Parts: sequence; structure tokens; C-alpha cells
Amino acid sequence: MKKIWLVLFSVSLLAACNNEEAEDEPPEQTQKTEVSETEDKDVEENIEEQQEQAASEETLEDTDPVMIEHDMWHFKDETAYDIHAEVGPIIREGEYAILPFMLDSNSDIEVTFKDLFDGGLSTGEGIASEQGYDIRLLDSQENTASHIAVQQLEDSNDAALQTFIGEGSGNQQMTIGKEHEPTRYFAVFAAPESDVVHAMFTGEVGIVEDIPVIDRKDEDMSTLQEYDAILEQHEDNEEEMLKEENIEEVVPTVQEIIEKELVSSQQDQLTGDLEGIDARVEPFESYRESVETTVSRIDEIEHSTLILSSDVLFDSDSSDLTEEADKELEAAIEELAGADGGELNIVGHTDDENTEDYNQTLSEERAESVYEQLEELTDLEGFDEVTTEGESFREPIADNNTEEGQAQNRRVELHFTPPAEEIMIESEEELPEALGEEADYPETVQTRYGEIEIQSIRRVNDLFIGRVRVRPNDEGDSDYDALTQTAGIGARGWHADDAGNYNQWSVYPVTLIHGNQRYYPIDYYLTPLEGSFVDEKIEDAEDDVNFIVPLADRNITDAGRLGEDGFYTATIVWPAFDAEEVTVDLPHSDVFSDHEGAIEITAPWRIMNVPVEESADEDDLDHDSKEAAGGEGS
Repeated sequence: MKKIWLVLFSVSLLAACNNEEAEDEPPEQTQKTEVSETEDKDVEENIEEQQEQAASEETLEDTDPVMIEHDMWHFKDETAYDIHAEVGPIIREGEYAILPFMLDSNSDIEVTFKDLFDGGLSTGEGIASEQGYDIRLLDSQENTASHIAVQQLEDSNDAALQTFIGEGSGNQQMTIGKEHEPTRYFAVFAAPESDVVHAMFTGEVGIVEDIPVIDRKDEDMSTLQEYDAILEQHEDNEEEMLKEENIEEVVPTVQEIIEKELVSSQQDQLTGDLEGIDARVEPFESYRESVETTVSRIDEIEHSTLILSSDVLFDSDSSDLTEEADKELEAAIEELAGADGGELNIVGHTDDENTEDYNQTLSEERAESVYEQLEELTDLEGFDEVTTEGESFREPIADNNTEEGQAQNRRVELHFTPPAEEIMIESEEELPEALGEEADYPETVQTRYGEIEIQSIRRVNDLFIGRVRVRPNDEGDSDYDALTQTAGIGARGWHADDAGNYNQWSVYPVTLIHGNQRYYPIDYYLTPLEGSFVDEKIEDAEDDVNFIVPLADRNITDAGRLGEDGFYTATIVWPAFDAEEVTVDLPHSDVFSDHEGAIEITAPWRIMNVPVEESADEDDLDHDSKEAAGGEGS
């Protein structure tokens, strides 16, 4: 790669010199001759060469690593330190791909790679050596999240396909700062479908945008085997120099990463054809709620669901619509606007009180009542077919052992194919009352758990990427809950048991409000690794529970550990919509509505009028990608 750049630089320099000489010569006033035609042809060829050279340079730039810099806080030494890194390009290798991550620091303190991930917790399934550090690839064109590949072996722990190369061995090679050389880390993922993706690092690194994806066969890079061969060919006194000169060009293959990380007993189980690798790729979903009604919405790929509370639509044990029902149905009609074809399926659900047969009849009658009233209120001819059915209590979305869970299960769902065009729901209603501290951007809010500052919200493709910084204050209990609503809250603001989440230090509940909608972080159903404690938890659950994982930091730290000048920064990803300003809101959770002092426990807060920054290439985006899940109007 360096040789290619050197050649291009030489060609560019030569072309520049020729252009300067041409400018110094006075123009000749001559008639056109055969010679001038030849000169014209030479000029045209020169222009073509320059255009080809520019295109070549642009192509090379597109495959360069992405450079990032961040200030971070070191808890042990209670001081700020800097990191700078090169991320990518991502190297496709058949059905897998390798993410290179070169990390360095100018700090005088020593920082380990694990410090970036606060305790080494990964996906909520286990430790980093087994499931990988919490790094995910986000494909905003395909609307998918990819996790680090895991080699699953018999009679042994899982082994994440990740490795380090460079200085030292063991933990030493994962240390930066002071006199240490940069740490070079490599992780294996499923090969992305798109040529540009983003990487999300749980912890303060956040999201690295627009990382190019290239094919190994098209690039000049060394494998570990080739690198070792170079060193073996030279004397010891040259080895260190050669090591430094060549290490930057090394990207180990998938097979080399496996062989480097697995112990010999694990390697004996390998067949050589990369069997047993679990590289999970999951489609985005997004969840939002009306702030004026009970209507909520889940967007999947090419499929959407509206959820209406039966407690508002119907009286207990009745299928007759209440006086308040029309407001709920009008809100649902706004969501259905613009639907062009497909099926509208109206499904009634109940809690588990009474018999299944009794609830089957009740759920069917309620679905039919909603259908009949929708026909009265709007034209349903935009759908190819409208059907109704009842599911009794067979498909709970919450725990039927609690009153709050039973209320969630009593619902009517409308399943439909969403319109391709974004439908913005306007509202003249004021924001719901703030139950906690509130401020106007760029002011901060002070809560019992710390000071909250919105650093930025940027639109990148169909994603809103937010950066929120927390500092300790004198309000009281500075701990993990500045962004989390305390333990027990999972994805979508649901109880953790209902969302299947690992959520102890997770930034799941921070929402955006715009119009009359509250938008939760984008999430997805993660397929648990076989035999992991999450897999066992899901298997042992009484109800049908999914492991819902939001695109938000999951390992924030205890603000009480920060010291007087400390800070930490969390990243959150929401679905993008058409807005120049938004409100960032940590709502109070109904999960704690029965607790004395519930508002004080969850410490809600709100920052209004936060500007949305547009990415540099936003004008070039293909907004047709909104047809997929994760984007508003999907």
C-alpha cells in the first residue's frame, strides 16, 4: 500500500512541475496545423491520465483506515487520557471479515485495552474472551447488527475470534500509554453485505463511522505467516527494525486468528474448514410510543405492528368499545396512513385470567370490534386484505404474574406492511409534563445520579447517533443510574425480564421525543449462544421471551468512581426522522409505579431543543433505504 502511494505521489509531483513550466511559457499565436492537432490529442490524453490518476487516488482514499481521537477518564489513576486509533478497513475473506483496530495513546499512564470496555463485560452473555469485546458492526444500508464471531467447541468454553499482535505477550500486549507501542487488535465478523459500515464500541469510544470494506485478494497486505517468514530470514540485530517496519501491514487471516488464540486441546477439535463458527447477524427493529395515547409501534424489516391497550379500548371482560376508544383508533389510523397494499391483520390478546377457551372468544370478539370501528372511521381499501383473529393468552409480551404485566398482555395488535414513504405525525399538543429536571440545550441537567450533558446528536444515514456525557455532582447518590432508570428496566422501557436483557449498567431507556412520538434506541433480537447463561435463561422462562439488545452502551460506569473532575460518555442510536431539533428524555418507568418514591428512584430528566447535526455526505444519501427497519417510515 505504501509503495502505491509513493508512486502516485511521484506522478502527481511530475504532473505539477509540467503544469508550472507550461504556465511560464507565453502562448503561441499559430494557425492550426497537423502538429497542433497532435498536440490537442496529447492534451486530451494527458487530461485522461490525470482523471484516471484522480480516480485512483480517490479509490485509495476510500480504503484508508478511519482515524479517531477521544479524551477519556481513567478511574484508577483519576485522570484524563487521550486515545487515538485507526479503524479498518474491514477485510473480507470469503464469508467472514476481519476488523483491524490500532490503538495508541500519548498519555503518561498505562491503559489496558479492557479499560475501554469497563470491566471486560461483553454482550451480556459472558466475558470478553468467550463472547468477544462488545464491538458490533452496524450496516445502515442493510439495517443489521453483527457480533464478533465465536468458535463453539465441545467440552470447552466458547472462544471469541479476536487477537492482538505486537509488543509483548498476554496482558502486556494490550497496554497503551507510557513507552508502549500501539496495540493492534483484530476481530472476526460475518462478511458485511455493504461496502461501508460503522463499528460500535461499547464504552467511551462510541461509533466509528463509514469504515470501508475491501477484499483481501484485491489488496497488498501480509499475513502473520508471511510476517514471521520475513523476520526469520534476517539476523537478530535487524529483527526489531524489520518488526516495526512491517507490523503495520499485517492483517492475520481468520485461520491464523483461530490458531493463535485456541490452546492445543481446542485446536485438536478443529476440522480445518472453519466449522463451528457462530457469526451472528441480526436485523434492526425500532420501537416507539405515542405520548398522547397508548398506541405503540414496532418496525421490523418490511413489517410493522401497532399495539393498542385493551384496557383503554374495552371495559373488563367486554368486547364493546369504550368512549375513549376512538382517540386510540384515530392515532392508529395516522400510523396506517399511506399503506399501499398488503394485509392488515388485527389480532386480539388477553391476560391469563380465566380459561383459554373463554379468552379465545374474547380476543376474537375484540379484534372484530376494532375492525368494524376502523371501517367506520377510515377507508381500508388501501390494503389488499383485512383479517381478524384471536390469540387468547398464548402470546404474552410481559409477565402475567404481575398486574403491570397483565395490563401489557391485554392488547390488540395491528400487523401491516408499512408505507415506503415516511409518514410524519404532526401534533399541536405540548410535550408531556417533565417529571424530573429539565433544561434547554446546551444547558445540562443535575440529578441525584450526576450531571447530564448532550454532547451531540448526528444524523448518519437513517440513524441518529447521540453522545451523552455524565459527570459527578453534589446532588447525592452518584452511581450507575444517571442514564439507566436503575436496575430492572430493559429494552423499550419494559421490565428486564420481559425484554430478556442483561441491563445492570445499560443505557436502554434514554429516548427522543418529536411530534407526539417517543423513540427508543434501535434494537434487535440477538440469538443467544448455545449453552450461555442467557440461552438457559430464555429456555427456562415461563413465557416466550426474546433477548432484545439495543444499540446503546451497556457497560457505563459508576459516577461515584469518577472523582471530582471525572466523566464518562455514552453512545445511543435511535431511528432517524425528519427533524432539525429533538428533545432527549429519560422518562419515568411504570415498572416502579407502585413503589413509594418511584419518581425519585428513577430520576427522570429532559433536555429540549437539541440540534441535529447532518453528516457531511447527507445530501448524497439514498433515502430509499428507509423501506427497511430501523428508520422512521420503515
